[in-house]
Amino acid sequence: MATAVVLGALAMALLGCEVWSRVRMRRDQPRPQPLRAALALLALLGLGAALWTQPSENGFLAVVLVLPLQLLVVLARFFRHHRRRGRPASWRRLLFGNALLMALTFALLLLGGELWFRFGRDTTDSIGYTKVAQRWLQRHYRFNTATFRDDVEYAPAIAAGKRRISFVGDSFTAGHGIERVQDRFAGRLRARQPEWEVHVLAHNGADTVSETKLLELLGSNGYQFDEVVLVYCLNDVQDLLPHWTATLAAAASTAAQRPALFDSSWLLDTIYYRVAIQTLPGIGDYFSFLGEAYRGEPWQQQQQRLQALQQVVERHGGRLTVVTWPFLQRLGADYPQAAAHTALAEFWQRQGVPHLDLLPLLRDERPATLVVNAADAHPNAHASELAAAAIERWLGPLLAARPRR
Repeated sequence: MATAVVLGALAMALLGCEVWSRVRMRRDQPRPQPLRAALALLALLGLGAALWTQPSENGFLAVVLVLPLQLLVVLARFFRHHRRRGRPASWRRLLFGNALLMALTFALLLLGGELWFRFGRDTTDSIGYTKVAQRWLQRHYRFNTATFRDDVEYAPAIAAGKRRISFVGDSFTAGHGIERVQDRFAGRLRARQPEWEVHVLAHNGADTVSETKLLELLGSNGYQFDEVVLVYCLNDVQDLLPHWTATLAAAASTAAQRPALFDSSWLLDTIYYRVAIQTLPGIGDYFSFLGEAYRGEPWQQQQQRLQALQQVVERHGGRLTVVTWPFLQRLGADYPQAAAHTALAEFWQRQGVPHLDLLPLLRDERPATLVVNAADAHPNAHASELAAAAIERWLGPLLAARPRR
């Protein structure tokens, strides 16, 4: 229905443009006839109203395909008429001609952007809100029967003669932005260490509470634990910050209230989330306020939650180790979250839990070489390769010193 409305309005607009372009622009008839001008105006208004209220990807694509052609027709007839007049153009005609050129340039840019984002671009953004990112997830996320992103199945019992490494985490562990699961750090470790049974117990958006519940559920259902590696991200604590919850609610409300036009266009959808969402209070300064979670009451609560996770692992016969990722887009000598890394290292030392902090490994790397893209700060395949090598060097001796329970 929405597509029919948009295409109908488009047909009216094209008819109006065609009628307008055929008006005889003579000296004794310098303006279009009122009826034809009104028809063109009403058709254009109808087209705008339809696209503004009725989402239709195909309708919007039809508009951006035909609009440059119509503008070219109008522009050609305008300049042909101007040459026939044989005299200098008035300021009004110059203004109108330049406006037509600007409109044509804009229409071509709109067409190119729409075609690129709809058919060419295949990548993610950090949050995964855009049409492009959602399509990427549908193309490249495949789940095993245990509901985890992987190309191998997980058996509850550990295979004979194997050591089981269960990586628990969020999108950093699942490989958000990495097309092949073999290219994320867990997949590289599986290829390098065939005697290890590597499992990836990760879901996008997981935090400490959901990870603890997942481990408890798996252990209660007979999943055997051996070495459980918590892949920790600094935002695993963000649910303890009330203003972050308010920020997420504001982002959801902003997305729900946007005009249907943005649902029709892949280009405008991307621009919307890059501008409207990223400029919300709390999103743009996300990394600055996240440091609050590692001080005072929020940090005390997070320590209790991490202790609960450790107890779940040990109660089901496993041992806990921890790998901590830094925020890759903020690396450097002035890395703003260094205090959070120090607090985590001291906590895990008190708990007697082996801890590998990847910040010293990655701190001197250029952020652009580590992230998926400028809009997605998840680790790319290169960062995963660096992490896999470091984890292998660190985890191998640990496994040798800690036989399976």
